[in-house]
Parts: sequence; C-alpha cells; structure tokens
Amino acid sequence: MLITSIWLLGRLTHLRVVISTSLEIYEFVSPSSVLQDDSYACPDHASRFDFAGTAYVLANAHPPSWQHIFVTTSRTIQRALAIGSRTSGGLPDMDGASQGSIGTSCMDSEGLREQSLLVVNCHLTITVSSRESSGSVQVSDTARKLNGAPKLNIDVLTVVCEFLTEVSDFLSVSLTCSSIHVVALRWLLLTHPVFLKSGPPIHRFHTFLFADAPARVPYLRFLDIDLTWPKAEADDATLLLSILAACKGLRSLTVAFQHEAFPIVADPAFLHAISTIPRLRSFTVRSQSIDALAVLQELRAPVRLLGIYSSNIPAAARYPAFLEHFLPNAIVRTIEELELDQLTVEVDDAVLGLANAAVPSVLDVAPYAAVRSLAVKSLEGRPFLGLLQHLFPALDGTLHLGGLRPQRNDDAYTAMRDENRRSQERDADGSSRAWKKLDRVICTAPMLYVLGLRCPIRLAMVELMGVGEHGRFAAGALRESPVPRLKLSTTHDLGPEFGEVFSPELAGTLTYLTLCLFYSNDYGFDSTPDGELKWENVLDSLVSAVQPLRKLTHLRIVIGASVYVHKLAPWPFAPPAEYAHSLRESTFNWHGTAASLTDALPSLQNIFITTGGYLSNWEDPTMEDADEGGGRWKPYERWYITRGWRTANSGSGMGGVQEGGSGLVELHSDVAETIIRNEELILSEMDEKASWPTIGDPRFFKALHAISGLRSFDIRGESTDALGLIPQVPTSVRALGLHSSDRPATSRLPAVLEQFFPRGLMRTLEELKLDQFTIDLPGGIGLQSLANICSPSVLNMAQYPAVRSLSVESLHGRPLLYVLQHIFPALDGTLSLGGFGIGHGEETHSGYDILREANRRSQEIGVDGVSHAWKKLDRFVCDAHVLYILGLRCPIRLVMIEHALMHEKGRYIAHALRENPIPRLKLSTLHDLGPPFGELFSPELAGALTHLTLCLFYSSDYESNSPSGDGGAL
Repeated sequence: MLITSIWLLGRLTHLRVVISTSLEIYEFVSPSSVLQDDSYACPDHASRFDFAGTAYVLANAHPPSWQHIFVTTSRTIQRALAIGSRTSGGLPDMDGASQGSIGTSCMDSEGLREQSLLVVNCHLTITVSSRESSGSVQVSDTARKLNGAPKLNIDVLTVVCEFLTEVSDFLSVSLTCSSIHVVALRWLLLTHPVFLKSGPPIHRFHTFLFADAPARVPYLRFLDIDLTWPKAEADDATLLLSILAACKGLRSLTVAFQHEAFPIVADPAFLHAISTIPRLRSFTVRSQSIDALAVLQELRAPVRLLGIYSSNIPAAARYPAFLEHFLPNAIVRTIEELELDQLTVEVDDAVLGLANAAVPSVLDVAPYAAVRSLAVKSLEGRPFLGLLQHLFPALDGTLHLGGLRPQRNDDAYTAMRDENRRSQERDADGSSRAWKKLDRVICTAPMLYVLGLRCPIRLAMVELMGVGEHGRFAAGALRESPVPRLKLSTTHDLGPEFGEVFSPELAGTLTYLTLCLFYSNDYGFDSTPDGELKWENVLDSLVSAVQPLRKLTHLRIVIGASVYVHKLAPWPFAPPAEYAHSLRESTFNWHGTAASLTDALPSLQNIFITTGGYLSNWEDPTMEDADEGGGRWKPYERWYITRGWRTANSGSGMGGVQEGGSGLVELHSDVAETIIRNEELILSEMDEKASWPTIGDPRFFKALHAISGLRSFDIRGESTDALGLIPQVPTSVRALGLHSSDRPATSRLPAVLEQFFPRGLMRTLEELKLDQFTIDLPGGIGLQSLANICSPSVLNMAQYPAVRSLSVESLHGRPLLYVLQHIFPALDGTLSLGGFGIGHGEETHSGYDILREANRRSQEIGVDGVSHAWKKLDRFVCDAHVLYILGLRCPIRLVMIEHALMHEKGRYIAHALRENPIPRLKLSTLHDLGPPFGELFSPELAGALTHLTLCLFYSSDYESNSPSGDGGAL
C-alpha cells in the first residue's frame, strides 16, 4: 500500500518512515505464541526487520529522484500477570534472540502484577543514497550494542529513582523507557497533589486514571477539586463520584465550590463517597458566598485535619455553638488539626443577631478533645484563653492566631492578660485546664501579650512591626514565658526599646534566634542623603541587644530593604547615601557583621546573614502605554543573598577560616541552606509576603521591566489565570507563551485578551503561544449567513501587527480565517492550531464545506482592491479538519498533519493538498492505511512534494491465547 501510494511522487528526494508498534499481552496468554503468531508486530524487532530490503523496495519505487531514505522502528510489549505467577530472574527468550534495553516492572495492585516484557525504544535508522553511494546500505549498529547490554530489573531502577528530589529530574529519567514512565506517574501521584477544575479537566483526569486503573488508582494521595469556576457540567458529579469511590488510598482532599456547584458537594452520595475513603486524613472545604459548613453535616470520614474557609461569611458564623450544630460528632472526636477562616469566642451583638435566640456559652459547647493544632486566620473579639482551653483541651502543637484588634488603651490589654493568666491557675479542687505545652505559637506581639501563656513553648514566631509601639508587649510576654527558639520580625529602626525584649529571663533559655529586619521608605523613614540610618548604627544596636544571650548557639539575621523614588523627588534614583545601598552584596560588610555578632556571643556555633533589596523608581508613561492609565514603578536593582559561617570550635564543616583570625569558617551555600531548614531558622508566611516580591505582589510584576534584554517569556498558571501577568510583561519581549490549566474558553476571546495586553506589547510581539484561542461571532449568526463576513465587530478588534508565528493548543469556535488574518496580519512563520470544536450541527461535511468556502473568499481581493490574505507560511501544524476548513491559498513550505485517520479524514487531506500542494509534508496515521491513503498523493501534490515523513502507529491487545485479528490481517 505504501509503495503504491507514493510511486507517483516523481520529485520526492527525502523520505522518512517511522514504524511504531505497541502490544499489551494479558494474563494466561503465552508471550511466545503471540510473538510467533503475530505476523505483523514481530517483524519490526531490531533483529528481524528487513531494513535493507524495505529501503531497497522504497528506493526502487521511483529511483531517479531519491537522495535519502530513513526508516525508524520502535516496539513496546507489556504483559499483565497474576500475583504469585512464577517468573524467572530474567525474561523469556523472545524471537530466539537476546533483548535490547530490557527491564522488569512489578506492580502489586488489585490482584495484578504488570511485567514489562520488552522495553524497546530501539530506534534504528538506515540511510540509502542511490546517487551518492550507488545504492549501498549503511546500517546503524545501535541494536547490536543494545542487545549486549545487561538486564537491569525495574525494581532496582525504582529504588534509584526514589533518591531524586526534583520533579524535572524525575521526568527526564522517565523518558528513557515506558516502564520508567510508569514509575514516574506512580511517584507523581504519590507525592504531588492533583488539581481538578470543573468540566474538561475532570473528564480528562477520569479518562487518564481509569485507562490503567491498577497502576494509577491506588497511588493517588492528594486531590484538590475546584468547582468555583467554570460552571460545573452535567456529568461532573458522576465522574467525581467514580474517582472518589475508586481512590481508596487518598490521604488529603480539598473541595472548593460556589453556590451553583452546591448541589454536587451537598449530594449525600458525594459525601458518602468521601466518608468511605478509609485512609483520608485531611479534608479542606472552601466556599464562596455560601457557608462551607453546610456540606459537613453528613460527613463521616475519620479525618485528622479539617479546614473550613468561606468568603463573605460573617465572623459570628464561627461561634463555637454554630460550629457544633454543623460538625458531626464523628469528626469532632477525631480531628487533630483544625484550620478556620474565622473564630469568635465572645458573645456579642453580631452573634445574638445571627442566632435570633438565646446563645449558649462556649463553656456549654462540647470540646474538640483530640485537636492538637489550631490555626485561625482571623480571631474576632477578645481572645479569652479560658474559653479556648475549654474548646481545645489537648492543644500541644501549633497555635496560630494572627493579630489582635487595637484596643482603646493599655488598660484594656492588661485586663485581658490578667484574666487569661487567671484562667491558667488551678481551681479550688486542684485541677487545671491550662495547656501543658505548645510546640509553636504564631501571632503578633500584642496577641502574645494578652494571651499570657504560662506553658512551655518550643518556638515562638512573633510579628513586632514597630519596636517603639509594640516592643513592650513582646518584652513582657517573653520575660514571663521565655522560649528556647524565637523568630522576631521588626523594622531596622530598633531603638533602645529593642534591647528590653531580650530580658535576663529570656537569655537564660534562648538558643535559636531568627531576626527579620525590614526597611522601606513607605514606613516613614527619611531616605534623603542626610538620613541618619546607617547599617553600622543598626548593627551596634543589634549587638548591644543580643549580647546578654549567653546560651545562643544559632543566629540568623534577615535584612530586607525596599526603596521607591517618586517622580517628584529631585533625583531619578536613590542617592548614593541611601541606606539600602549599604546592603548590596558588593558593599555589605559580611565578614565584619558576622564577626561582630560572634564576638558578642561566645556560645554561638552558627551564624547566617541574608540581605535582600528591591529598588525602583517612577517611570512616566510613554507613547506606548499612554492608553494604560499612566506610568509605573520600574525596579532598577534587586538582590537576595544568604551566607553562613560556623565558629572554628564548633566542629568540622565545609569551608576555610576567614583571614584575620576571627575563627569563622564560611559554609558552602548548600550547607548553609540545609542547616537553616533543619534547625527551623525559617520565616513566617507574613515575613515572606512582606520582604520579597512574589507572584502576587505588584512589585514582582514591575521587577520584570528591570530585565532589559528579556526577549522570550513563558507564563504558566495552575490555580489562577496566567493572563493576570500580561499587563506587566515588558515590551522588549518578542516571544510570549500563555498557559493556564483549566481556564474557561471564554477567557481567550480576542476581546478578553485585548483587555490585558498592553498596546506596546501588542505592537512589538513577534511570536505568540496560547493554551486556547476562541473565535466567536456576534450572537445569532449562523453558517448560512457567512457570505457577508466583514463583521464590524471583527474589524474593530485590536491587532497584533508584528506577530509572525502563532501556536494554539486548543481552538474553540469556528476557525474563520478572516478573523485570524485581521488579528495577525503579518503572519508568515509558524501557524500551529490544535483540535477544535465548533458546536453541534456544524461538525458535518456540509458544515465544513460552508466554513471552507467562507475562508476561501476571505483570501480574495476585496472591492477596495486590497487582499488581507497571508503572503506565505513557513510551517502549518494542524489536524485534517483544520487543514481542510481553513482552505489556505498562500505558499506553505512544510505542513505537519497530526492524527490523520485515513478512513475518517483522508478525503479532507487529499482535497486540501490537491488545491494547495506543498514541497514538504509530515503525516501521522495508523498502519491500516486503506485506499484513502493512496488518494492523498494526487498529481498536483506529486508535482511539488520533495520531502516526506510518514509516522505509522500500531497497537494491539491480547486477551486470549489466540492473536488478535489485526495482527493476522496486517
């Protein structure tokens, strides 16, 4: 069939044929019988395939034009065996020859063991040059080398892969062979959460999961289901129920929803499926404009961690009596970690108004007897410790309460503290409800003060923004309840009050200290040249404050600075005397700072210093962004550096003693980071947000403009749309990629994209890659009305006049050429369009013809004598339907057609290539070519085609001892 089809291609000079087969042999089927009886799959084995004969026949199909022929073969054979089946240490001798690159994969799951009999991605290429080599054949010895390779059991490789920590490394290794690919999928499912959004993502994951259920379903551990957007589809609930019912190994589940998706999550069958997951340990529910508590009443899963987060819900809804009404006793008895969006323990007017009845006291509410860690995003009202101790009597892990609302005066703080102190005293009967210990407390200094905790605390993470205002709270709290580990965040303006924090009581216990010092001109500091803030002065205050810490062994100093120079300032950049300049890597006195602190602290074993800077100025709007509402903050310098040392008498380590005899040994950066992580010299979430620009920080967006030579920028978003970054992409970028998982197709309408793309970027961008692109017409326009295609709405769309290459993974709506030609008028490079959907009733042959005729007319010269058609394309990548419907008339150098099923799409390919023949073609299809394949190579195409690549794929499943029909027929 192949010879018959291509013999008319009289100008063809280069031909490549890729032959790929995949066999799956099921239980009780003899591998040897399959390999002997399958007359089609076996001959492509490296030892039996007739490379020279195949090339010779192809070369003689039309000998005058041939220059090069390339033949590539690949085969994978897998078998599923019952548990307990006897297998030898090696593999059965197949084909009477030794195997190439063989591995063994054993996977116990639901009574099956999968054994990869042959992992052959053995690509053999031969070159026949009838002109230059007089028909000689050069065969690669790749197979000969592979056949002599030792057999490595896949279980060994699995153990080796467990030492890989980076996802990118693991994925790279997984590409070596199909069996390792299975290991990689299993590892990802075991270690990484799967994020699902309503609609197509749920469908795709369901298909993926059950395509090889024994090898995938048992290994899913973390699942995050987001039904907030887009709108859930009709069968989402059924698919989710199927996933939850099958994945009994789930450990963590998060479900987010809004009002329209509430019927799905509130369905008793949905909650029952969750309740029957035997190993579920973590369940988090998030909701928008509807209380997440509503879905918890029927939940029976014995979870250990429960998270409840709802937006637009009053804090009074988190009064313990209301929580008790919704949370089943089964959950209350088992949860050990509770995370709440809000909590109030005080009966106030808001609580009474919500209840519209008498409200029981917190002391009358059943306690959460197993909760050991509590995190509250916002604690409303007064934090009465006696009530918290009643609700959570076993608390000994993390207590995270955030901030405290400002009080009228110091007397209010003192009154709350005194009451909380009394609540920890013993009752008349000698009993006490006070907590025995806490592993970690995270809060602000006023909150720590009013709590008045008396129990031991291993690590306190305290936000002290303003020593002068809140220093007394931190000092009082830490003096009465000293801790061995402390993280303290404050500003550079330490002042004399800072030394009072480190009282003799605290000095007697503190061994680990992390200090975060933040500076910004937004804090009210004088950033003019005559400012008095100097690092030397800050260091002196720091040394004086920490000098009493006679037991301190580990110290980390984190120094952050951000400077904004407004356009009204007398200078465009921060002046040389600006304080932040002294924190640069090149100007900061690293060794001197470390030595000063080490000299003041004889007990110190390790010291770490981190400096970070973000300097920006105001840039007036240019002509390019005049339409965007003004100028922007433009960063012109930034850095983030960490260095660490150990004292010479603290043991062996990496590095050498610094010159000058200070006794400091600088650590390798990897060693320093490891110690910081292992010894918990870490920052809080608030510190991370306050100190360094992140993807959610506007300063991060502005920092992109500091990269003057940036030409290519690729944005990939998971839980949020990457489109949000577009407004801040520098106009220097010439190639832009935009990829967001599970975003609605409507977010890629031209009119929507236009809202985000800066005008300057639209005018200069040369290459655009999109996850989706939606072409739509004004409502009510049907196929028959496409004759009048000059729609004013399209002609008013903003253009990308410099874009020369466009790549779209998924095309939505009708692929109308006049829209693409208008939006991308200069396109002459690559046009890559993935699969598309145009709606019911239009995906027919007659519907395709109507669209094709409309596209053909859009390339004609208009009444004004102007043609908007593209002049040429270098490469067109698409499927058969898109190739046919677009009806391109311009010259195309290379066409690459994916998923070309001959019986279904052959006529579309033949028609398109007959009307617009091309010199180079790559075609991917199945081995079962059939008569339509021969019709592709029309006389018109034969007169132009010189380079042809054919990819032929074959796959077969064996479920009995007789070979499948395909194998015999082919």
